[in-house]
Amino acid sequence: MLSNVFYFLQGYTRYYLVRLFGWWVLRSHIGDQIIARAQSARRECVNGGACVLCGCHTPALFYADKACDRPCYPKMMGRHEWKVFVKRGGDRDWIYHNGKFHKVKEVIDERFF
Repeated sequence: MLSNVFYFLQGYTRYYLVRLFGWWVLRSHIGDQIIARAQSARRECVNGGACVLCGCHTPALFYADKACDRPCYPKMMGRHEWKVFVKRGGDRDWIYHNGKFHKVKEVIDERFF
């Protein structure tokens, strides 16, 4: 419960800092992951102001370090983890490709199996 309050405050703090001062206030690996989360989210979650799966507020949900409960995306990675993740092209569940964060099972074309 207390951790959810922390993530709520963290998400909204980052969100408003970016709105007031621009993306430069965040470290680049954090900003990249926020953009990846927003691009990979369902359109109805972004347009509706809340995730249809978990009910968390968007876009502030994208700015917090925690993973989505349903899982829409994993927890926020550290700088080194993010660089390795991008170099590898993702892991067994997620892939960052063409500027978007995708679930691998949505990207895989079954014709290759």
